[in-house]
Amino acid sequence: MLNRKRVAIFLFFILSIAIVSAFRTSLLDKIQLGRHLSDHGFVVYQYYKKDDTVFALFTNDEERILGVAEQNQDGYGSVTVDTEPSTSFDYIYIQNGKNHYLALRLNHHAQQVAKLQIEGELWSEEHILNDASNGGNRDFFFLDMYNSLENALTIQTLDQHDQVMTSISL
Repeated sequence: MLNRKRVAIFLFFILSIAIVSAFRTSLLDKIQLGRHLSDHGFVVYQYYKKDDTVFALFTNDEERILGVAEQNQDGYGSVTVDTEPSTSFDYIYIQNGKNHYLALRLNHHAQQVAKLQIEGELWSEEHILNDASNGGNRDFFFLDMYNSLENALTIQTLDQHDQVMTSISL
């Protein structure tokens, strides 16, 4: 019985160290990437971590640029687009190996946009953006996609009642 308690305590400490180490590594990666971007005059909207890569969705002070920065063991990389305030949303599509990502910033009526629907010829996928039940609304998102945007035909924003608010053809 005493040996079981010792083993359980030992396993608890090992597990605790592993969890703290993983959280600390992720937090340090975000801090480093955030510092790198702020040193170049950018402001981070949101971070996203997948596997060994940390992504940051960012803009400049005037919000005329939307960008995604990536930090991994190889260093930093980024992609930017000029924003167009007259459009309903600005986006950046990123393909990283087999993974597909969409960075999105809503420009108009963000509080009314509930979903983003992307349709291809033989597929469609839907992403919940703002859920009325949680009370929080955002205007920027980093989405992990299932399909390649290169095969998409349209991107649509939908309201709470699944009514199309905006639609762009690709």
